This record gives sequence, structure tokens and C-alpha cells, in this order.
Amino acid sequence: MTHIKAKKQFGQHFLHDQKVLQAILEAGEITQNETIVEIGAGKGVLTKELVRLAKKVIAYEIDRECFPLLEDLQHQYPNLEIVKRSILDAEPPQEKYKVIANIPYYLTGTILRLFLHVFSHKPERLVLLVQKEVADKIVSKDNSLLSLAVQVYGTAKIIRDVSRGAFTPPPKVTSAIIQIIAHHKSPISINADDFFRFLRPCFQGLRKQVQKTIGQQVHLSREEVIDMLTELGVDSQARPSTLDLFTWEKIAKKFLPHTN
Repeated sequence: MTHIKAKKQFGQHFLHDQKVLQAILEAGEITQNETIVEIGAGKGVLTKELVRLAKKVIAYEIDRECFPLLEDLQHQYPNLEIVKRSILDAEPPQEKYKVIANIPYYLTGTILRLFLHVFSHKPERLVLLVQKEVADKIVSKDNSLLSLAVQVYGTAKIIRDVSRGAFTPPPKVTSAIIQIIAHHKSPISINADDFFRFLRPCFQGLRKQVQKTIGQQVHLSREEVIDMLTELGVDSQARPSTLDLFTWEKIAKKFLPHTN
């Protein structure tokens, strides 16, 4: 294979471990009638396996040095569509799809928010190679904004840990394959867009008390905010990340009618 040097600005760490590759494919449970979105196709190691299994693969890549390898692969597999721009400038497929990718770790939060919240047409499943620390936080439901977004969307689990030696060059952190499968029905009864529109400002001051972060976006007095939280059984001095999904659902329902 043509030698391509990984570029730090793209967060590239090329996967070469076949066992890890197989674990990703198995977690994807790909069928021949499915569309797959891959982010950061790179040298096409994962891409080559995806096009053999799926009806269509939409592979995003911005490294021009990788284009010839992907174009050669496209000549062999016409079901491969190469998109030579950032996933951040993309629109989701109109058909049902899954996201399976070895993503740039510095974009993990952005990519998850894009597919789980920004895009109206969401994937049925995501299988991603991410930093293990991030995967652990998501699966353990640490009640960060990212974790809450994943909980609203689907069920997350870690398929396996991945050592640094599985990549070239090795990243500085241990990795993990995370699988997120979409819920058939949302676990919250409130509109998700409204929910996160309310939630995002609440998490902009993680060390602030919840009554302060809520108070900044509602036309209520401090005393009214505290009284309403007390009615819900919520400690007004709690930090945002100490409250679970269903507590936030109660809070959002209570305060959304009073937002600025």
C-alpha cells in the first residue's frame, strides 16, 4: 500500500489491527441493503471491508493524499461514494443509515452532537473508535451534556478496548469501540430539540449551581426558580452534571414555558 504519513492536524491514526477491524464490523451488524457513513476513510482499510458488506458506503475524507487510494477502491466497488469534504459540512443520507468509523478523537463530541442532535434524520446505529476515557464516561452515564444526548438517542455499550499498538502512529491514549443503538421510542416525553435548547445553556457553567444556570434563561426571580426546583424535589444548589436525565426532563418541562 502507498505510504501515507499520518497528519496531526487531521487527528489521523491509521488502524491496522485486523481483530479490531473485525470487532468493528461485527458491532455494526451490516446487511446488504444498508447505507453506511464512514468518517475519515483515510487509507481505506475499514472502507474496503464496508463496501464488501453494505449496499452503499458514503466515505468522508479531507486528506488529499488519501484520495487516490480511495478512488482506486471506488473503481473496484461502485457502491462507494467518496465525499471530499468535512463531515461538519455534510447532510445526512435520506435513507436509513449507520455510522461506522475510526474518527478523529478531537472531533468526538462534535460528531456525536451532529448525528444525535443536529441532524433531523438520525442513524440507526453508530459504531465508533473513540478515546477510552470518553467511551467510559458515555457508558457510565456521567450526566455530562454529551452523555445525556446519547441517553436520549439510544443505548451505548463498549464492545472492547483497543491498545495503542493497533494504530499507526500509536495515539497517546487507549481507545475503545463504542456501539450506540437508537431507541425505538425516546425515553423522554418532551421534544428533544426543545429539551436540548433548554439544557445547553444550563451546562455552560458546570461549577455554577443549577438555580443560577436556569435563572439566566428564564424570566423568573431567583426565589421563584428555587421554589419551583424545591417543588420538583431538586436541590437548587446542585451542579448541572449531578442531575440525571429524568430529573432534567422534569426541570425542562417546568421551566420551558418561562424561558426568555
